[in-house]
Amino acid sequence: MKLVKIYLLITCLALSTTTDSQDMYHYYRASPFFGEPRLEKSWLSTIEFTIFSGSTSTGKNAKTSTVPVFDIYGIHNMRLLGSGVPNKDITNTADLALINLANTPANGCYAEFSFPGSFKVLEGALNVTQNFAHGMFAQMYIPFRQFTISPQHFIDLSPAITDGPTNINTPEWQEFIAQFNAILSNYNLNVCKAKVTGLGAVSAELGWTLNYQETELLDFVDATFKAGVLLRTGTDKNEDSVFDISTGYDKHFGFPLSFDMSFGLYDWFTSGIHAGVIGFLDRNKEIRMKTDINQSGMIKLAKGNARVSLGPIWDIGLYSKADHMADLISIIVGYTFAQQQNTTLCPQNCTGDNPIFDVQIVNSDQMYKGWQMNTLHFLVELDFTKENRRFGPRVGFIFNGNAGGKRVFKNNTIGGYAGIDVAWCY
Repeated sequence: MKLVKIYLLITCLALSTTTDSQDMYHYYRASPFFGEPRLEKSWLSTIEFTIFSGSTSTGKNAKTSTVPVFDIYGIHNMRLLGSGVPNKDITNTADLALINLANTPANGCYAEFSFPGSFKVLEGALNVTQNFAHGMFAQMYIPFRQFTISPQHFIDLSPAITDGPTNINTPEWQEFIAQFNAILSNYNLNVCKAKVTGLGAVSAELGWTLNYQETELLDFVDATFKAGVLLRTGTDKNEDSVFDISTGYDKHFGFPLSFDMSFGLYDWFTSGIHAGVIGFLDRNKEIRMKTDINQSGMIKLAKGNARVSLGPIWDIGLYSKADHMADLISIIVGYTFAQQQNTTLCPQNCTGDNPIFDVQIVNSDQMYKGWQMNTLHFLVELDFTKENRRFGPRVGFIFNGNAGGKRVFKNNTIGGYAGIDVAWCY
């Protein structure tokens, strides 16, 4: 029987093309708790709704330093903003300001902007799971998100007094500032406040779970395997809005695989581990790309078609749980490390006699480098399930705290959930 179960699991992992793992890991807020192994009870149904929110004005850059939230990819270098951008028109005052600024000498933070601001997220998810026989189950996860993106007026970091050739009063720099809004408009860009609402990456997954209690040293050992595909239901990042964020994975299909295991002791203590990975399919997209190796920040003027290879996401975690104290209250303390590897772009017009984009320059962009995040979890659950009852309701409180990382928003979240288990066979 065990060999049959293993064979079924391998078959499901290999052939699963209509299943999915949950859309949970993103740079803009602390990662949610990954969850515990699934109960093996045949024909058990579970419906759970989760909601949480968070806001921040800071983030972590590539050096793990705390910076304004929209500076996580570096300070915005305006001196070279127009360098390498094709088809500039010297009779256009906006383009002329770009050309003249690029011809002035560099000097420390001369001609650099910082963009302070704030970011808020409201996120909810409906999670529906149905067990079958022999440990098999299916799951659908439907997330939705609302972002409030509020950039403030830029801060000019140029030196006020300097022994060098350029400073905040350099005429070419002052002309650029005067033309800044016209430059953005000329290249169909905006740095305005935005509210983005939409579904995340809706998922449907298959899994296999085992609850093993025939052990002398431990109360039980539980293990769950899941595999699937992330659907393209999230919003497409608006390349003409500098600070826009996709509500999913920017229309990439994903194929996740995860493993969870827990161990029970003393009739009340549980400890568990988790590991997962999500790989993504490439897609073609019209996207903003760097045209000079020294450009930095989120603002890029040139746009072209490229094949985007989204970096895979890896996550590992562990937790401890005080289980059903006073037959009602459970407390979980956990930790997750999540990391997305580098995204790579292959521009379509990077060859020939007059290429617009250089592959090396394009992929030097900090926006397409990977991110890392450490998250601490704290959950309190009230479980009202009674033995030999068909319905088992429960509610919980959740806190996820960003404990540091690289290229991430330092955004803690707080919220709650309500769920019900329905035992069709009891």
